[in-house]
Amino acid sequence: MIKVKLENVEYETEYYKDIIRPYIKSIDMINFSKSNDLKIQKAFLKRLITVEGCIKKNGVFKAQTCLFDRIFDAQEGDRYAIDLLTFIDQSIYGILKNLDGQFWSEFENILVQLFINFDETTSQYLERIGEIAVLDKILMSGKIVLKDIEYRLNNGKCIDFAVQYVNDQKDINEITLLEVFNMHIEMGKVSTAEELRRYFENRLLEKINSKLNGLDKSVIKNFSLVPVLWGNLDDFMTYGNVFDWFNEYKPCICSPQGIFYCHLKNDETVYIFDTIENIVKRQINDSFR
Repeated sequence: MIKVKLENVEYETEYYKDIIRPYIKSIDMINFSKSNDLKIQKAFLKRLITVEGCIKKNGVFKAQTCLFDRIFDAQEGDRYAIDLLTFIDQSIYGILKNLDGQFWSEFENILVQLFINFDETTSQYLERIGEIAVLDKILMSGKIVLKDIEYRLNNGKCIDFAVQYVNDQKDINEITLLEVFNMHIEMGKVSTAEELRRYFENRLLEKINSKLNGLDKSVIKNFSLVPVLWGNLDDFMTYGNVFDWFNEYKPCICSPQGIFYCHLKNDETVYIFDTIENIVKRQINDSFR
């Protein structure tokens, strides 16, 4: 137990790493700065106070889309929460093994936002998971050199990652700017493949324009949006051909990636992160139940 002051009241509470450790073991590999460590501890304490107050008053608490609530769910044995935290743990571990120390400060900021980014109405912790998954894939590829995190553009906007691709001849090409764009698809809002295609097109082009507005062509030609889709895999299988549309916009829009909760044939449940094309192939080849 540790003592933490919140709004001029001192509390004795659990250290946040102690409740995270059973599910995200890589937390012990992370040395947050003192200020960030305290920031996360206060966010945990604030959420804990709210949850305990709701339980005392109503017998239950209304879960929010924040990481601490997923940990509370995991403590109750929720399989979905446990598998999501395992996915996060594996991705963070992969990054910590491969990340150049010069980028630690920027990656630390992503991790801090993963833990503290929530309030009563909104949350973006899934967005941080998407960024972490993409960064892990970049570092594991062996063909991409990370040059920067949160690369600042002349128009004041930031791009998630600046990278250089290495070809088979080991020549390093010019810098490519990669912006991760998480898309949470509610299939109930679309009824045809054409509606889904238009949905993708409108949102992706809107995102591109918001990032590149006011920049010259030399920057724009090196930009690639990385769509990361969240949703139900079976729904995506229904409209599988829609994803061929993305090829029309390469390299400005990369092949879409997906984070899906899957049931394997041995009854194991896991989160899968891969291109939609590869995930669909695995589904067709009966890798999933």
